[in-house]
Amino acid sequence: MRWWEENNIRLIQTNLRQTDAVADTDRLVSQFIDFGANTVLLNTAGIMSFYPSSLPYEYINPYLDGRDFIGELVEKCHANGIRVISRFDFSKIHKSIFQQHPEWAYVSDKGQTIDYNGLIHTCINSEYQNRLSLEIIDEVLDRYPVDGVFFNMFGFVTRDYSNNYHGICHCEACRKRFRDAYGLELPSSEEPGTPGLREYRLFQRDCVDDILQRIYSRVKAHSEDIAVCNYAEEYVDVVMNESNTEMHRPYPIWDYMTSENVSRVYSSSAKVSGNISINASSLDYRFHGVSEHLVRQRFIQSLAACGQLFWCIIGVFDGYQDRKSFNAVKEMFRLHQENIEYFGRRKSISEVAIIYPYKNEADALKEFRGIYTLCKERHILADVIERRYLGRCDLSGYKAIVIPDLDPDDKLMSAVREASVPVIWTGSAWAESQYNDEIASLFGISGKTEAEDIKWHYISIRGVSEDTDWCLAEGSAVPFDSGTDMSLELISAGLFGPPELCGGNNPEGRYLQSRSNHGTMIAFGPGTMYHKYGFMEHADVVYSSLASYVDAPIVETDAPSSVEIAISENEKGQILLFLVNHTGFNGRTYNKPAELKGFKVRLLEIAGYHVAEMLCDGNGMYTEDISAGNFSVEIGSFGSYMILVLEKE
Repeated sequence: MRWWEENNIRLIQTNLRQTDAVADTDRLVSQFIDFGANTVLLNTAGIMSFYPSSLPYEYINPYLDGRDFIGELVEKCHANGIRVISRFDFSKIHKSIFQQHPEWAYVSDKGQTIDYNGLIHTCINSEYQNRLSLEIIDEVLDRYPVDGVFFNMFGFVTRDYSNNYHGICHCEACRKRFRDAYGLELPSSEEPGTPGLREYRLFQRDCVDDILQRIYSRVKAHSEDIAVCNYAEEYVDVVMNESNTEMHRPYPIWDYMTSENVSRVYSSSAKVSGNISINASSLDYRFHGVSEHLVRQRFIQSLAACGQLFWCIIGVFDGYQDRKSFNAVKEMFRLHQENIEYFGRRKSISEVAIIYPYKNEADALKEFRGIYTLCKERHILADVIERRYLGRCDLSGYKAIVIPDLDPDDKLMSAVREASVPVIWTGSAWAESQYNDEIASLFGISGKTEAEDIKWHYISIRGVSEDTDWCLAEGSAVPFDSGTDMSLELISAGLFGPPELCGGNNPEGRYLQSRSNHGTMIAFGPGTMYHKYGFMEHADVVYSSLASYVDAPIVETDAPSSVEIAISENEKGQILLFLVNHTGFNGRTYNKPAELKGFKVRLLEIAGYHVAEMLCDGNGMYTEDISAGNFSVEIGSFGSYMILVLEKE
């Protein structure tokens, strides 16, 4: 087993500034040890080298003054049992190098390059990225016995660090390669419907896959034991993601970012998830950190989803302006280090698979997040499966598969046709696709199936909610008047003002849910509505369908919705029951969670186990009961988290 496949990494990524090349490496390594890291990720080459490169197109950090900063750190880290991953960034070059090779630069459709603080954006199809980057990698791997390589901002970079969008690259290399591949000129924009855009998306994927495959082969030629780490889909060993706050993002804050990030890698593929907790509040406020309680929650969510602990700061520790999360990082690293025997390679125990959208499916992402949230809040154990991995994943072990308003393609349709378990499909994107008739038929729908805006309508939820007859409707839906086991009747729009004239809302005889032997179609976006507004009725619509298929759930509990529950099994056959306390999150701020107490958790499909170990912050108390044949535990109290390690009697 190669080292990263053990899935027990505690990583610190120090995004070094050029001025950090004067740092005391003995002190820096001692700080890595103090934190409890067993792996570090260090700037090495690309934008600037942190070693005395001999290559003429590599800009050497002027603060080195002949020093081999990387050489010192690799030697000293290895001497202390710490692995080193080298960070490369080929997305930019120093202005002095650009002046010698302007043909390596990104060029907008107006003929402009991107100069950001004296660094010039390069193009993935330039000689620099396409060929010379391999020589830079060779130089580093020939000189230093690093344990991994990581590539930052890999691919087609069209935004600068201020998030200004500059458009599709129109450099000569891109023009020629696209023309040779498709006989077309580059599209003028990335707006939907632009001529040539579909071909350009394929072109982007092929270009990225081509260079990444060559990088992967080049690295492995040096050693099979060097991990290739990247945000890309293929030709990597560790799939990188980030848990970050980015303060300019619109609300709501996505509270389950880490759970989602880790699950959608670890549950979808054989790859290792390298999800990084970003300490900075935002890209443009690097020296202001997030709450220690958020850092702690990210780490426990990662462990609960079968992940590891990755953490990133800008610069080095000495002089770092915001140290409030340091103790939380040390605490969680220590928890992992002292109990490493329980973690490592595990498999999640879940009942539902939720298919994760492609990157460009923004509307589907909202639907996904609403459904994922309600599963967490209702304690339905769910894995996240990336749709790009469909066909590689065995979905037969789940009790239901959820398709959250995805735009169907051949791969998705093949998975749905072959599904051996019920499918719950939500939303309206399917109605605009070439598969309209087939999808309607799968769920017993016949007649007219066209998407329409249902703003100001209501939906009858009788039988779903005891106290509410209607839930509000908004957005796109596909009402139909002929289906099987139909429900969720559409209520017409009426008058809503002035009060004296309110009313006139009547049943239309058209429905938004049809249930067949194949599963259930919910032909509007209840997940999107729940993610956006938080009305329980929309969560109830999805939950009622899920509950009908997950009729014997693994978990029975009276825990509040603010408790996230996850279950996994390690290679020793031990069951890990995670309880994550979300009470400290008020929608915008992460405070210390309130102590939770007095609820039960019963595991219906896990019999003959007892608690062998409790890992908990605060005064964790529990009482277990194994007399009924199933495992049951009453939680006396716990703080931010509780992990119960269960072993066979």
